[in-house]
Amino acid sequence: MRQNIREEMESKGMELMEELQQQRFPDSKIYKIVLRTMENRVNYLKATLEKSFSKLFEYRDALMAKNLEFLAKEIYPNEKFIIWAHNMHISKNTSAKRLSAYKSFVENLSQTMKEKSFVLGLYAKEGKMLDYTGKEYPIKKLGKKHLESLLDHSPYQNSFIQCNGNWAQKKWRAYEGGAMPTSFVPAQQYDGILFFKYVSPAYFFDVSEKNREK
Repeated sequence: MRQNIREEMESKGMELMEELQQQRFPDSKIYKIVLRTMENRVNYLKATLEKSFSKLFEYRDALMAKNLEFLAKEIYPNEKFIIWAHNMHISKNTSAKRLSAYKSFVENLSQTMKEKSFVLGLYAKEGKMLDYTGKEYPIKKLGKKHLESLLDHSPYQNSFIQCNGNWAQKKWRAYEGGAMPTSFVPAQQYDGILFFKYVSPAYFFDVSEKNREK
């Protein structure tokens, strides 16, 4: 059954990409990006049938890294990039951070790109966030040994702290996304940290609803 689904997805994907090649695009860059997007989607859908959840998670990060390399080399070779993602994806050394082997998006990048990158982690003391389904949840209560409690000594509501002091060489507990317990050495994972004493959820603007009002 899975094999049939896999073959059907691959066939449909090839059909779409062949149709794409017949279309005209105002810019060759747009064509390359659209084609790359379709290839990614087909490959990821096939992977969902073949890989376990943890391996699929890692595969997605590998695709993310390849996408950035593609954009940086073929589409915008003279531009700088800002990548905004969950801490788990942008951490520099997740293989050391987790019990199970896992290579993050940043770990999958070439050594050249790693050396040119400046990685910022994002943490908060209290408030609420949204999960991937859009459901609101509160940030968990912190203990004295949490990294967030240390950063809370800053006199500012919002802070940028470079990970170059003695504190950054020690192992700390923390909450990823305000809820997932973890422990790590800050200097091994980030070049700096953005710390907010209070955060509130982001609410997305409904474009379709706005268009209906016109």
